[in-house]
Amino acid sequence: MNQMKFDKVANSDILIGYSNIEGLKKIPFKEWFENEYTNYQPDIEVLNRIDKESFTKNTNITLVMGTWCSDSQQQVPRLVKILESIDYPINSIKIINVDTQKNANGTGVNQLDIIKIPTIILSRKKLEIGRIIESPEISLEKDLLKILSN
Repeated sequence: MNQMKFDKVANSDILIGYSNIEGLKKIPFKEWFENEYTNYQPDIEVLNRIDKESFTKNTNITLVMGTWCSDSQQQVPRLVKILESIDYPINSIKIINVDTQKNANGTGVNQLDIIKIPTIILSRKKLEIGRIIESPEISLEKDLLKILSN
């Protein structure tokens, strides 16, 4: 959990394998995480349309990301802020950090059909109900609402 390694392609330390939100709040990731988290304002109007009880109790989230990836650096802190604002149990998110080759040994990430990161996979009863890939189609809030409404 929260293991770092130096990635030659990214030319920086990255998180690899499983992590939690606390791992993203540590140096050297802390600056981009806190900056994006602080500056993002969730769309409360859209979030109020989500069935929060069903979402928080019945929906699992797997997040495949790279701490070296600019889209992950932007979208992941925003996602965390959104989920916290609707009382989603943040520590239940399965976070898999991949290297620049999109590998993370021992995580099963190669079975998830990951093409771009971040990939946010939503599932219920172990069945995938939707994903947000790289960046949202409209906004994270609206894309979540669309997936959860199907």
